Amino acid sequence: MVRYAGIEGGGTTWRVAIAEGDPRNIIARETFDTRGPEETLQDIVDWLKANGPFDAMGVATFGPVDPNPNSEYYGYITNTPKKLWNFADVLGTFKRAFPGVPAAFDTDVNAPALAEFSFNAAEGDTSCMYVTVGTGVGVGLVINSKTVHGLVHPEGGHLKLPRRPQDINGAFDCSCSFHGDCVEGICASGALAAFKVGPGVQAMKPRRGAYPYSTLTLISQP
Repeated sequence: MVRYAGIEGGGTTWRVAIAEGDPRNIIARETFDTRGPEETLQDIVDWLKANGPFDAMGVATFGPVDPNPNSEYYGYITNTPKKLWNFADVLGTFKRAFPGVPAAFDTDVNAPALAEFSFNAAEGDTSCMYVTVGTGVGVGLVINSKTVHGLVHPEGGHLKLPRRPQDINGAFDCSCSFHGDCVEGICASGALAAFKVGPGVQAMKPRRGAYPYSTLTLISQP
């Protein structure tokens, strides 16, 4: 039976899983805190070696990423607000660790968009959009049964979103290091947790969610 490895990278955690036959049939999974790229990716490589072998792998990660297979930076996280991950060679790390294993690569929002399109809410439709709000804000698109790429990939997190006048001057600081006001810098979990709502309100705590089978869907598609 064919075995798939799925790797999903987020700003707070990275998740990895093995599935047999169907990407929804997950037989092993693990979650790792996001640290620097060397430590985090090596932990995942070690886990995959301990839980392998597998026949193919799908990799999806926060961005911006380079999804162009003809680019010298294909499979990299590029110029990201998460400074430790600037130009991290994510896909290359896994391909070097598992030579000869076919690999698919996309964003951590296009992959779940494809999973929703293939199995869940959008099943039977021709297109769908997936929006995630977490450590960052992202948008994934499937149009005519294929994930959408352009110059890079669909961008929803860094669209201009002006703050209200009463939220300026320290009341609600934009957390994005690139923009004074944008959707991600105002609406992502870190920005909301830092919102100065007054005394007696507890800070938000990160939540470790269940593993999505989205990256397993990536590699299982024809």
